[in-house]
Amino acid sequence: MRGFSWRGEGTKERMEPDGTAAQEWRQNWPVVVAAMMGMAISTAYIYSIGIMIAPLETQFGWSRSQISSGPTIAAFFAVTLSPFVGRAIDRFGPRRIGLFGAMSYSAALALLGTATGNIWSWWGLWVLLALVVSFVKATVWTAAVSSLFSTSRGLALALVLCGTGIGSSLVPLTTYYLTDIYGWRVGYLGLGGLCALSTVPLLFLFFTSASDLRRRSGCKGEAGAPKPVMAGVDRRRALLTPTFIKLGLAAFITTLVSMGTGANMVPILTFGGLPRETAAWIAAASGICAIGGRLAGGLLLDRIDGNLVAGGCLVISTLSYLLLALVPGSAGIALVAVILLGVTLGVEFDAVAYLVGRHFGLANFGLLFGTIAGLLALAGGTAPLITNFFYDLTQSYYPVLWSFVPLSLFCALLFFSVGPNPPLKLVEKTGI
Repeated sequence: MRGFSWRGEGTKERMEPDGTAAQEWRQNWPVVVAAMMGMAISTAYIYSIGIMIAPLETQFGWSRSQISSGPTIAAFFAVTLSPFVGRAIDRFGPRRIGLFGAMSYSAALALLGTATGNIWSWWGLWVLLALVVSFVKATVWTAAVSSLFSTSRGLALALVLCGTGIGSSLVPLTTYYLTDIYGWRVGYLGLGGLCALSTVPLLFLFFTSASDLRRRSGCKGEAGAPKPVMAGVDRRRALLTPTFIKLGLAAFITTLVSMGTGANMVPILTFGGLPRETAAWIAAASGICAIGGRLAGGLLLDRIDGNLVAGGCLVISTLSYLLLALVPGSAGIALVAVILLGVTLGVEFDAVAYLVGRHFGLANFGLLFGTIAGLLALAGGTAPLITNFFYDLTQSYYPVLWSFVPLSLFCALLFFSVGPNPPLKLVEKTGI
């Protein structure tokens, strides 16, 4: 499975795209499937927390803020560890990192079901999960796929990141039925087991990347020449560019908003007066629509400037928050809001991964996108806590929903200001 070939240029060698979009897909589609499932399990700890709030609140008497602090712990660890995981991906390849991450993450997720009535046991188990969650984040899966696709990279990344849609659709429903029938402890145990069974075999059989293939084949340059490397902008220079800073800030705020809503969709809808089971089914629609939105967005990213795709979707997403805040208690309106949210916000994350590779090349993609992924993890982990903190403070979800409207419009402006895609070519790697 190769989407790139090695081409020498004097004393340098670099990796360049090899073949058409059809050839890329024939050679590398199993990698996309495996990476998509890896992405799907990475959402389980976030999208299960909304379902777990009620049983944990009932059994232990903890506040919603205390319960939601678990993902926040994971977020603070992830923002620190993600750049190092990114460098490890650049050095050791995504395959090793992904296999280790899937196995350790599944085990840590299952162990959340062993929490006792002491809140410190809950926090301690989240620290354990926090140490390994960065190994299943998007950096691992997008680094592999970006290295194997060039002509059809936008669609390939969109399919991989559809895993979040799969996760956000299946995790709330699976968690709801497991906890409703067997209790929350079996709910976490079942989630961990399902994550391992659905992902580890696929990763072992099919998951790889250009650097993993190179290492496996023993590909080296001429005697005395440096090993082949993928082209890209120097990492220090890239981290300080206005483009990278805008992408990081827009990604952080967008994730804060989307996860603040998505992870708490069931409590938000039940607060508005909908039955819990109905709310769970409506919340699942967000993930299903995110899959369709991502596929459409991936096709657009291969044809339209990525900043326009991301910014336009954020403008549309503001309608979702307005509908949820203005028309509570209506299953039909809630479904429309959730569909809009899923379709539009499914594109933003894809666009960030695409734009990082497009603007800065792939030589340091692990570090660069890993840095942004750390910010995304921080936003995703703190969003449920922030949203529920304001609920505890105001006894309402509506003030925070209103605040999401201007925040989304601000992020749209950040994406628009990034500018058009640079020419589709790999940038010479310098300064490494």
